[in-house]
Amino acid sequence: MNTNLFYALVNNTALLLVLSVIYEIGFMLPKKYLRFRPLVNGLMTSFICIAIMLIPFTLAPGLVFDTRSILISVIALTFGIVPTSITVGVAGIFRFASGGIGAMPGIAVIFASALIGLAWRRWLYPKSKKLRWLNTYAMSVTVHITMLACMLLLPYPNSINVIREISIPVLIIYPVASVILSLLIIRQIEHRHFQEQLKESQKALFESESKYRSYIENAPDAVFVVDETGRYLEVNNTAIELTGYSEEELLRMSINDITCKCAVEEALNSFNELLKTGSSNVVLPYVHKDGSNHWWTVNSVKISENRFLGFCSDVTDKKKAEDDLIYSLNHDYLTKLYNRKYFEESKLKMVKEKRLPISIIIADINGVRLINDAFGFDKGDKLIFETSKILQSITRKDDVLARIGGDEFGFILPETDYKETDKIVSSINKAFNAYNHKKKNKLYEINLSIGYATKTNEDKSIKEISKLADEHLHNQKLLNLKSFRSNLISTIIATVYEKSEETEQHSKRLSDLSVKIGKKLNLSQKDLSELELLSVLHDIGKVAIDDRILKKPDPLTEDEWIVMKTHPDIGYRIAKSTSELENIADYIRTHHERWDGKGYPQGLRGENIPLLSRILAVADAYDAMTNDRAYRKSIAKSNAIEELKSYAGTQFDPNIVKVFELLINPK
Repeated sequence: MNTNLFYALVNNTALLLVLSVIYEIGFMLPKKYLRFRPLVNGLMTSFICIAIMLIPFTLAPGLVFDTRSILISVIALTFGIVPTSITVGVAGIFRFASGGIGAMPGIAVIFASALIGLAWRRWLYPKSKKLRWLNTYAMSVTVHITMLACMLLLPYPNSINVIREISIPVLIIYPVASVILSLLIIRQIEHRHFQEQLKESQKALFESESKYRSYIENAPDAVFVVDETGRYLEVNNTAIELTGYSEEELLRMSINDITCKCAVEEALNSFNELLKTGSSNVVLPYVHKDGSNHWWTVNSVKISENRFLGFCSDVTDKKKAEDDLIYSLNHDYLTKLYNRKYFEESKLKMVKEKRLPISIIIADINGVRLINDAFGFDKGDKLIFETSKILQSITRKDDVLARIGGDEFGFILPETDYKETDKIVSSINKAFNAYNHKKKNKLYEINLSIGYATKTNEDKSIKEISKLADEHLHNQKLLNLKSFRSNLISTIIATVYEKSEETEQHSKRLSDLSVKIGKKLNLSQKDLSELELLSVLHDIGKVAIDDRILKKPDPLTEDEWIVMKTHPDIGYRIAKSTSELENIADYIRTHHERWDGKGYPQGLRGENIPLLSRILAVADAYDAMTNDRAYRKSIAKSNAIEELKSYAGTQFDPNIVKVFELLINPK
């Protein structure tokens, strides 16, 4: 091999090392011009290529050789299409302008080197670093075999002579130079890429840290950073606002300090789960600085070996709403006792827990319907509420007391035999007797009927035991009911006398007059008995009318008359709710109806008004006129008869007025 050729090629190859400097220049561009880096690299490599081509080895005039094939193929392999295209364009123009016999092969070598390098980059260059040098060597051998083939474009025998002259250095030096140059450039690229990634990572880390800080400070939730012992390391403003503690106070506290004592164990279990799994989620009560208990959800994640991030949202209102809902589902709205749903569930639960013997007590308030009709539902509700308070005072710790019906209460007594239950029932009766003893008005006494039964073994179901308690209650009600209603009705009548101008003497006089009219009309004994009872109870509805209206000495206003006119309907409901009075309920309702249909409350006319009510109307009017009232003096009997006669056919039944006149003034 020609020694001058060898040294020229070595010097030419050394010039290629400047390529690494060119690559570094691309990184000096300002950030906003980075998109122009491929263009700059292309221009700079073009200059190197021209420099290489300016110091060639000349075989013959117009026939020169250099290392442009190495430069262009390595650029194509490492820099990509844009720098390669620029370098190929500039080198091709320069070689064409240089002219000579070797122009055509030279240009062919330029394009062939670029195409092989780009193709290798696209399809054959390995991503793995392993044996990358061997792959580059194979590419360079391919490029330079192609280069030798391009020499065949020279005229013969020049082509053969050139190939013989340059084949050994081209196939030995050029591939080695290509490997060295490509590995150097690739190492630079990887190093720069690593530095850029490092900068980006540092930037991302800084931005992430800033975002992390910003997020924590501006998060809508309370944010706590704790260590592996549960002590607070960082808190945000929301945590300070939510808990009422200052930042300094919180940073001296731990999870145990802020959690309600009743939930510390649950909080520790959740924290242990966080330590083991890296996350946890729990709802806990916490203590506000003012001492009040609140609730929050705590979602926690592990962020490093000994740091844990917790997001806390206050859910006190939601928790309270849930608790209120659960409470309302299981409790009675009036008495605040458990309701029937909870009562039935508790029975099954105690049976499942085998808390034998289990006793059931059913207590029913006698006469609530009568009280409701006589005095309104407010009075009935008050009676029920007072009953619930007394029963609660007797209830033991494990007992379940519930309102299981409108006027019915139920006890579940776990681990209580029949004998002990009997003692508890006696205590209930004593408590109500003591309550009633303090009441001056018997109307406000509470009378209970009580039934009970005990489940001692598995032979009978709790449902059968409840049925036995109900049957016992029913029997007790039958025994108590008649005397209770009689006492209650007597009390209501006494209350009417007390509230209004009506007196017992008036009722007696009215009864006598009514029965006499009835006998004149040949009524049956049944009708006469009902007429007598009606005379006493016709104004029973006045028990629910305000005293100020009943005892008012002046004429009633229009609104007061509207209230007063409700007493026949009230009396009707009271009588209907009592079997002993049910037969006279319609008479009570119609005793203020008029013969001409202008009465109340139904506006009945003529004989559509029950006969007993028509009789009572005449007798009541007569007695009212012939006896003193608060608002007027009595009149003579004769004048009263004339007054009745004047209203016969309008207010009163004319036939009854005629019979009554004969009764008072017999001819």
